[in-house]
Amino acid sequence: MKELHCYGCRELTSLGGISGCTVLQTLDLRDCSSLRSLGDGIGGCTALQTLNLSYSAVTSLGDGIGGCTALQKLSLNGCDSLESLGDGIGGCTALQTFDLRGCTKLTSLGDGMKQLESQGCRIYR
Repeated sequence: MKELHCYGCRELTSLGGISGCTVLQTLDLRDCSSLRSLGDGIGGCTALQTLNLSYSAVTSLGDGIGGCTALQKLSLNGCDSLESLGDGIGGCTALQTFDLRGCTKLTSLGDGMKQLESQGCRIYR
């Protein structure tokens, strides 16, 4: 499976066994209003290129996100519960576009963001 679209799955609370999805390239979790955490298993999605968490209830990306070394586009638009990016974001070395618009509780971008900016990643705030 290369794409998984769970747009609007309001009952989804966690990703569980996602770590086994090593060929997954696109994960769309937009508007999953009960999804609070990605969990460390997301790091097992080494082929993931696009991750859309817009309008979800995610509070932190966690360190597992650093394992997504092929990730090129990350959208967190409207994640008004997001408080922390975590240090793992610095491991997303292929990231080209990062949308943080509407993340009103996010107070610190952390050291990983500085690394991404220096690599030329476009960050929308």
